[in-house]
Amino acid sequence: MLSGNAFKSGIARILLKLCVIFMNIKNLFSPVKWKETLEGYRRVIAVSRKPDKEEFLSTARITALGIALVGATGFVVYIIYYLLLPSAA
Repeated sequence: MLSGNAFKSGIARILLKLCVIFMNIKNLFSPVKWKETLEGYRRVIAVSRKPDKEEFLSTARITALGIALVGATGFVVYIIYYLLLPSAA
């Protein structure tokens, strides 16, 4: 069982952590923070461009390959799981 001082110090630590969390939330809604974020978005949009057909197809192929690889890995794991534990599937 906690003594009085240990209990108070535990409560103090929890309250301190809550204060830090609320301060971070307060900073999240700061107008200065929003302005900086929007300025960063504006810079990214200013330097971006529409990809040509070759670049788009290359990106689409790589993305499709990644999705297929993740799916195949999941399928192999499922088959191994099914073979090792047939009653679980």
